[in-house]
Amino acid sequence: MVDLISTTRRTNGVRFREMRTKAGLSKEKAATELGCSYHTLTNYESGRTDPTALVLVAMRRVYDCNASDLLGVP
Repeated sequence: MVDLISTTRRTNGVRFREMRTKAGLSKEKAATELGCSYHTLTNYESGRTDPTALVLVAMRRVYDCNASDLLGVP
């Protein structure tokens, strides 16, 4: 179970980073816009931690994407 969670976090982290770069945002700028620290955003993008629901909503807005793209669901 732990391996599935770790794999999912890493996959999501890659997607979060791709959405940020597609939006043309540096990690510093994105962190400011999302209301989190650079370190916290690094943890999300590396798959170490999961963003809260509020941060996911902010990512959707800041990265100008829909929820299914952000979460990788059809």
